[in-house]
Amino acid sequence: MARSNIPVGINRSLSRTITIIFLGLLFVVLAGQSHAAEWASLKGRFVFDGDPPAPAEITADKDVEVCGKHKLVNEELVVSEDNGIANVVLFVRSKGVTVHPDLEDGSKSAPLVLDNKDCRFQPHVGFVQTGQTLTIK
Repeated sequence: MARSNIPVGINRSLSRTITIIFLGLLFVVLAGQSHAAEWASLKGRFVFDGDPPAPAEITADKDVEVCGKHKLVNEELVVSEDNGIANVVLFVRSKGVTVHPDLEDGSKSAPLVLDNKDCRFQPHVGFVQTGQTLTIK
């Protein structure tokens, strides 16, 4: 496994920020459950506080003749120009809560395709539900 080039202080700050945001969102979701029994959507945005580090370049030392042609960077932390953090997944689950009818049968969902393009796995983050097909190219 590759070591992260993100400074330790930023990693701790990022972890603390994500934890605080997660707990806040969890509170909102749980508080909303006591007031209504309907389905709801959760929407939010994760933002990097401060100047994000520049992504470190990755030197291809395997399959150099193929991967050496591409500029590869560490995508452990991807931050947009407006400091939005990419590839964040939030999963909230409570005991005794039924699955939304649209999500009960994963076999009806389109397959998730994980592809290696230019020596990068795409999509960078994805999720599948029980019964859904995962295709790896």
